[in-house]
Amino acid sequence: MDSLLVWPTSVLSLTSGSCVLIAGAVADVLGPRGMNLAGCLLMGAFILGCGLAQTGIQLVLFRAMQGIANAMTVPTSISIVSTSVADGKPRNLGFACLGLSQPLGFSVGLVLGGVFVDTLGWRSGFYIGGGLSFLLFVMAIWALPSPPPAAPTLSQKSTLQRLVQDVDWYALLRNRQHTSRQQYHLTRIQRRLGARLRFLDEQAREAKQARFDPKQHLEEFGFHKYLPHGASLRLLPNLLCGVAIELITGLIINKVPAMVAVLASAALAAIAPLLMAIINPKWPYWYDAFPAQILAPVSGDVLFTVGLIIVSASFPPQTQGLAGAVFNTVAQIGTSIGLTVLSVISTAVTKENGSEESVPAIMKGYRASFWTLFAMMILATGIGGVGLRKLGKVGEKRD
Repeated sequence: MDSLLVWPTSVLSLTSGSCVLIAGAVADVLGPRGMNLAGCLLMGAFILGCGLAQTGIQLVLFRAMQGIANAMTVPTSISIVSTSVADGKPRNLGFACLGLSQPLGFSVGLVLGGVFVDTLGWRSGFYIGGGLSFLLFVMAIWALPSPPPAAPTLSQKSTLQRLVQDVDWYALLRNRQHTSRQQYHLTRIQRRLGARLRFLDEQAREAKQARFDPKQHLEEFGFHKYLPHGASLRLLPNLLCGVAIELITGLIINKVPAMVAVLASAALAAIAPLLMAIINPKWPYWYDAFPAQILAPVSGDVLFTVGLIIVSASFPPQTQGLAGAVFNTVAQIGTSIGLTVLSVISTAVTKENGSEESVPAIMKGYRASFWTLFAMMILATGIGGVGLRKLGKVGEKRD
């Protein structure tokens, strides 16, 4: 059963990343509205299934199906915004709202999840999440705009003909295979780390010391000594800051050069891993972990809005679903590579400094990962300065 512990969190990314390009391409043929509604309905059903699961295998399977439903909703949401919202500030805000919906939903779920674990039990979170998904599905039937009428040349083709002729199935399936292998290798690395982390977890509880799990977000350093609801409250600044950054970016990105916004946010975000690399778990929360949480989401949230605007403008209107899928795939690949590199470095440094059961050795491995992340952010800032030097303002209203 230990081998299953990491799969409920990892398998969703695995299936979602494998199917998102196919879902985006098919949505461009069938229409984003219908596929988005189907994805919302399936999402609610599979979330509810997670709460009803009686075995670990059932939970993993429902989470896998949830990832497929997620792949149906992500690119279609981007397509709906890009084709139904006027360009300029309204569309910029639409993309920003897509970005902030993730940290906003995660922050609410994080706090409520901590409360449920201490009171009603973990299944109640899935029941409520599934119910809310069904409610949003009903609201979406009324709220989502109808797709624009198809061009005459397209309407003359049957849906089946368009699926066969207009979708490059060979390229999509090849990419799906590559993405699946990459996500699988990442999951294997996370599983190997899990055994060591569980031992550290037990030792730290006995010693009543702060501890850190690199599988989770970097701001969790030192928070596990708190009860679940206490730890979740201490993570809120990171998530709420992410929401604020997304809104601000959507409002002003058409007035600020994109290169300035991207480089400034990357430089600020680089401070977060630096703070975590020098942190002392005995320090109060406000000394180091709090400012690191505030700064950590700055770069990613600015890049989300800017990247969506650029990618959407680079694709023709009839392939906006594929545009959203491409953007999501690139983001997942970058996340997977980054997590894999940091996990490998942490493991290697830990082994070089003693036993894998030694808390000081494991701490050195974690610090090495943060120093590496700091170096990667500095490198990304430098590369961005060169690659984006000719990029002016984005998201401006076109006549």
